[in-house]
This record gives sequence, structure tokens and C-alpha cells, in this order.
Amino acid sequence: MLNLLMISIVAYAATNVDNLTVLLAFLAASRGRTRVVMAGHIGGSLALIFFALGCAALTLALPRSWIGVLGIFPLGIGLGKLFTQWSAGSVDTSTSSDVPNRKAISGWMVAMVAISNGSDNIAVYTSLYAGRSATDDAVISITLVAMMGIWCFLANSLVSHAVVGRRIKHYGEVVLPWILIAIGISVLQQSGALQRIGL
Repeated sequence: MLNLLMISIVAYAATNVDNLTVLLAFLAASRGRTRVVMAGHIGGSLALIFFALGCAALTLALPRSWIGVLGIFPLGIGLGKLFTQWSAGSVDTSTSSDVPNRKAISGWMVAMVAISNGSDNIAVYTSLYAGRSATDDAVISITLVAMMGIWCFLANSLVSHAVVGRRIKHYGEVVLPWILIAIGISVLQQSGALQRIGL
């Protein structure tokens, strides 16, 4: 049981290093909408776990390239946010831009990015669940959910830190679109989805 617990912890950590960076960027750009970001991240992560459980139960071998097509979501969101930044031009960000920025980050946006960046999560989780008993599956699921909470706590602690948080918040909103674009391109390229859609 301890061995399974450790494997589950390592599996989550190994497949969510990049998601921690994205979560930090979302929190920094959310202008205090921490609960919305956390809810979106948890929702997307839970969707990945349930999908992996379903794949393992049905012994489904979903082609990685089809999962990779989800890379279109972070790419589109990143390009949209980048366009918004550029079109804003020299508008004073300390006044009227505060309201649009607060509305810019939504739970579904965070969830879709988590899902679209989760092809490696699905692959690892599916293999982790495959062929195990219901008890083992429950242990794995509980561990993954617990790690999800730790990830959210760690990200929020870093953003809330007096020194580190100030720097993250300063650069987070500017960097977020580029992170999303990079994720989208990476997911599409590494999964072979670009070849499938003829690019």
C-alpha cells in the first residue's frame, strides 16, 4: 500500500510540474480571484482523473494525437489574451483596466487549459489504474486529489509571499499569454496532432 501511495505521489508530481507554472501565472493574473482559479484547476484535474479511470476500466487505447488536439484551447486563449494586451496599448492599467482584467480569468478557462495540457496525465494515470483492484484505484484517486490540494496550496503560498508574490504578480499577467501559447504548440506538436490535422 505504501509503495502504491509513493508511486501515485511521484506520478502526480512528475506530470504536473508544468501545471504548477501555469497555475502560478493564472493566480498572478487573476487580480484576487483565487477561488475561481483554484476551482477551475481542480475541476480540470478531476476531469483528467475520471477520464483516466474510464480509459483504464474500458481498456481504451485513445490515440495520443486525438488528446493532443486539445492543445488548441490554450493556444487560442493565449493568442486572445495577447491580442487584448496589444490592443490595450498605452491605457493606464492602474484604473479602468482593473475591471476587465478581473473578468479575464474564468474557471472554465483554467479548467480547459489543465485538460488540454493533460495528455501526459491521462497516459500516466491510465497505466497506473489499469488492472488494479477497486481498493487500489481508490487509494490512487485519493492520493491524486490530495496532491491536487497540495499543488494549489503551494501555488497560492508562492503568489501570496511578500517578496516572491510581488514579482510573480508583476510579471504574471504579461507572461501568461506566452505560457499558454507555448503549451498549446507543445501539446499539438508532441502529440502528433499537427500531422493529424494536416499541418
